[in-house]
Amino acid sequence: MNLQPLLKRIGRGASGARSLERHEAAELFSWLFDGLLDPAQVGAVLIALRMKGESVEELVGALDALQGRQERISVEAGRPVVSIPTYNGARNAPNLVPLLACLLAREGIQVILHGVRHDPGRTASAEIWSALGRHPCESIGQAEVSLQRGEPAFVPIDILAPPLARMLGFRTLLGLRNTGHTIAKLFNPTALPACLRLSAYTHPEFDRLQRATLERLEAHAMVMRATEGEVVANVRRPSRIDW
Repeated sequence: MNLQPLLKRIGRGASGARSLERHEAAELFSWLFDGLLDPAQVGAVLIALRMKGESVEELVGALDALQGRQERISVEAGRPVVSIPTYNGARNAPNLVPLLACLLAREGIQVILHGVRHDPGRTASAEIWSALGRHPCESIGQAEVSLQRGEPAFVPIDILAPPLARMLGFRTLLGLRNTGHTIAKLFNPTALPACLRLSAYTHPEFDRLQRATLERLEAHAMVMRATEGEVVANVRRPSRIDW
């Protein structure tokens, strides 16, 4: 590993920093996911990318690195499948993600929710899921059985992609979100390319970035402005949804 040349390129501030190529980002995130960097290096990389702002090639490279380090949920190819990332929860408005999942499943769609189990200070979707008596899946096999029964499956990110869960955990330590929170909204939890990925943004620059990344991947996706960070349409005001 030779981190310094990559860190020098992304860590020179908003004006001097340059983005990595796709293969370079894939290598860097492989080191991050595999726990090969020490804490100081991890913090430097995450803060440098946040200050610079990720590029499309860097996000695609990070997703390349994640592919071999995540589980894949088997789904029926003959039925539509939707992936709903839920990593924010709600602080002020009702969290409607579980309702969205149940309504879609009622229409015969295979629904996979993936996200964190808890979010301090917010109402996490996993907590609502448990309150409904459904409970998050504790294995990929459980998720596949739920889908076969026509039920939505909530898969915690620590089950679906443990390396990504560890990266998300740095938010508590650093007090800031990182690239992991972006790629969590973009990756496909299934082996089916036609899986429809829902994604949401809170700042306009992430609208452009997510759309460009999903177009680069030629992914089936819908992108919308987030409601308190979640991928549900705001019931108080109309918003654009791009397919």
